[in-house]
Amino acid sequence: MNTRLPTFALALLCLISNWTLAQEPKKSDRTDSLSPSDIFRFTNTWEIHLTFTPEQWEAMEPKQQGRPQFGGRRASFLQGPEGGRNGIAAAFGIVFEYVRADLEFGTNKFKDVGVRYKGNGTFLSSRESLKRSLKLDLNQFVKGQKLAGMSQLNLHNSVRDPSGMNESIAYRLFREGGVPAPRTAYAKVYVTVPGKHDRQYFGLYNLVEDVGSAFAEEHFAAKKGAILKPVTPSVFSDLGDDWKNYNQTYDPKSELTEEQIRRVIDFSKFTSTASESDFAARVGDYIDLDTFARYRAITAWLTDLDGI
Repeated sequence: MNTRLPTFALALLCLISNWTLAQEPKKSDRTDSLSPSDIFRFTNTWEIHLTFTPEQWEAMEPKQQGRPQFGGRRASFLQGPEGGRNGIAAAFGIVFEYVRADLEFGTNKFKDVGVRYKGNGTFLSSRESLKRSLKLDLNQFVKGQKLAGMSQLNLHNSVRDPSGMNESIAYRLFREGGVPAPRTAYAKVYVTVPGKHDRQYFGLYNLVEDVGSAFAEEHFAAKKGAILKPVTPSVFSDLGDDWKNYNQTYDPKSELTEEQIRRVIDFSKFTSTASESDFAARVGDYIDLDTFARYRAITAWLTDLDGI
């Protein structure tokens, strides 16, 4: 009789062991004593309580506007209106707006935090339920307000993943494979809206680190790096010399310098026009080939085209 455990059973035992050994959040942790590494431990489960006025809760409901009208060189049907969000929800004319809420994160309390819904396919799949993905911006209405040095947090509802583990495991695989990726934890989310919800439990969420200036500084030692969130099936296609043809497609999440803009345009022209020999000789001038190869390998191994 073969007594060896199947691979999935060994993986499960390892996961259970890691869960047992992981350090849980301390109730005594305060904002000034926390760091991002304290927040984002693989199996940490935080308690989050959001309190809205009835007016703010109603105002957070997504607005349904007309679908974006495009002229000129449009790169993707998933592209939203200029200056707005991209993705399938934006393409359907759905707009998310920040409202004010009070936040309790563990023992830490914040007033007037910006909260909005987030997501595209995950939003459309959960729009009839209470458990929708959320974006928290502590700095939206009160400048300088931060938790463990961070101003933004993401709460993902894992609507397409009943285990709630896919995203955390995938990001961990990227990190352990040498690819910068967000850290994660878990959060039990409760919501109070007087007359509607009284500390109602909305569910267990994936708490995901925001890819912003703090992330760029930690991984790349650059406070003012170019952070882009492209939406196009043909990234780095030549769209001409005018940045306005690229801006919404590449959706900058940081203010770009002229040099950074020029680099994106030049690389787009290079990938579109270089001969095979020239491309092989010079592509390393534009991208970190080792990190890119690691990213491609892990993405292929995960076999996911969008959003694991």
